[in-house]
Amino acid sequence: MKREELIGTVKDIIGHEVEVPVDNLELDTQLADLDIDSLDVLKLGLAFEKSFNIQLSTSELVRIRTFGDIVTGLEDRLPTNEPL
Repeated sequence: MKREELIGTVKDIIGHEVEVPVDNLELDTQLADLDIDSLDVLKLGLAFEKSFNIQLSTSELVRIRTFGDIVTGLEDRLPTNEPL
């Protein structure tokens, strides 16, 4: 999956799961600025696991602070040559 596709998919998941506007979401956007709290991050983690067929640990999720953290973390976990 290309980075642009991943960013679009992650935005869709965030918008659906925590119902925040994602049109102007940038990689350096702080999740706290969107009123996304730790429980929302856990909810998002479950959605990412289901959507991307991966496992995320709680310790990985608690380190997430920005939209870019999510994208980078997922990039590191996803196969580079398999389309999703």
